Amino acid sequence: MTTRTTTARVHARRAAGRTGAARRPSRIGRQREPQRVQMSVRLLLEDDVRLDAALAQTGMQLQDDVTEALRLWFKKLRRSSRLSFSTIASST
Repeated sequence: MTTRTTTARVHARRAAGRTGAARRPSRIGRQREPQRVQMSVRLLLEDDVRLDAALAQTGMQLQDDVTEALRLWFKKLRRSSRLSFSTIASST
């Protein structure tokens, strides 16, 4: 018997589309973190070494560093007109 699993990305999209009563925070008084999607990537060894050095130098966590790098990359693509919101909307 084969079981079908749903990826974290699908769960995140479904949860984002739900409306209704807000869920109670897991800890009272603690703000919820932004919703994230779990991803797995493979890096070249040279890039991994450079990433480790950059994280050690900046003191940032991997999640923060990747988020910042993606934001800068998207901004650069948007400025060079290679990325537009219509492109994103048509690809999803």
